[in-house]
Amino acid sequence: MKAKTEINPGICGLPSTIEVESDDMQQITITGTSKCPAIVKLINDLNNGELDAYECCLGKMDESPVYVKSFNTVTHVACPVPSGIIKAIEVAAGLALPKDVEIKLSKID
Repeated sequence: MKAKTEINPGICGLPSTIEVESDDMQQITITGTSKCPAIVKLINDLNNGELDAYECCLGKMDESPVYVKSFNTVTHVACPVPSGIIKAIEVAAGLALPKDVEIKLSKID
């Protein structure tokens, strides 16, 4: 199964497109593009070995390979891309149905 997510992270203006593929609904492959050099490095780091969807999505946040590798590459703590990657993994591995996620921000005076 395949899943794709397009992430517009907000004010930085550095969009990412992530594709996740799983033939057996457990082992996954991640590919993608981004205008952000940190996310490009993260995608490359995530492709440096086999990834298990269950390890990425069903454990504790600080043990997920996506977040562990993000810790060493992503320089903005509020970046939504790692979460978007995990959502795409869930869909590709049959752990969740595809449904858009939304965060809306506004300044209140």
